[in-house]
Amino acid sequence: MSHALCRSLLVVLMTCLTLVSPLIAQNWDEDRSQAEAQYEYIKLLIKNGDFGKVAQATGEFFSIRFPESEEHHFVDTAERISTALTKEEQFEVAHSVLDQALKACRKDHSHGRLFKEKAWVFKKQGNDAEAMVYFEKAKKLLSKDPDR
Repeated sequence: MSHALCRSLLVVLMTCLTLVSPLIAQNWDEDRSQAEAQYEYIKLLIKNGDFGKVAQATGEFFSIRFPESEEHHFVDTAERISTALTKEEQFEVAHSVLDQALKACRKDHSHGRLFKEKAWVFKKQGNDAEAMVYFEKAKKLLSKDPDR
C-alpha cells in the first residue's frame, strides 16, 4: 500500500471518527438520563415498600447501555440500592440487585466492589460464613486491579 493511500485512508478514518464521536456522546447522555429516571423510580419503590417491583426495575436499570468508563456509576447505584434494601431487611432483593449488577459490569474492580457489598448484606443477615467468602472474593479482585 502506497504512502499516499495510507495517508488518504487515515484522513477518511479521522473524519468518520469526528462525525461519529458526538453521536456516541449524545447516546450516552440520553442513556444516562434514562438511568437517572429509573434510579429515582427504584428509590420511590423502596420508600413506598413496594419491594416486589424492585428486582424488575433494577433489571431495566442494568440493561441500559453504558460505556465501560462510566461503569463505576452503575456500581455506586447498585451499592446505594442494596444499602436501602438492607435497611428494610430486604436481603434477598438486595442480593438480586447485586447479582444483576455483577452481570452488567465488566471490570474486575467493579466485581470486587459488588462482591464486597454482597458480603455486607450477608453479614447483616447474620450469615458470617457467606460474608467471609464474598469478602475474600472482593479482596482478590480489588487487589488485582488497584487502579481500576
